[in-house]
Amino acid sequence: STQSTGGGLFRDALSHVCRELQSRAVPLLVPTPNARAGTGDAQDAWLPAASAAATPLGAAMLAFVGKLMGLAVRGQHHLNLDLPPLVWRALVGERLSLIHISEPTRHAQISYAVF
Repeated sequence: STQSTGGGLFRDALSHVCRELQSRAVPLLVPTPNARAGTGDAQDAWLPAASAAATPLGAAMLAFVGKLMGLAVRGQHHLNLDLPPLVWRALVGERLSLIHISEPTRHAQISYAVF
């Protein structure tokens, strides 16, 4: 049972879901422009795809990720999502400035719409 393994099966499932989300298999997250350019900060981070919420399915998938985040917080589990500080600031309701918005693209010469 999951309780006898200390929640190991659940943690493994969360890790697998996060790996899938941060791959080209699921169209919800995309590598940061710095990752695509191979320069600057946040090269290992992923951003929500600008088109992710454009369809009912995409919106439902993003809602599922939000629920997954809530489960992880409530259960004190680590969610291995490599999101740049910009995304985390937005998720916790911090006020964003132009400096924050430019962080994932600071060194890349790529124009990218985040949301």
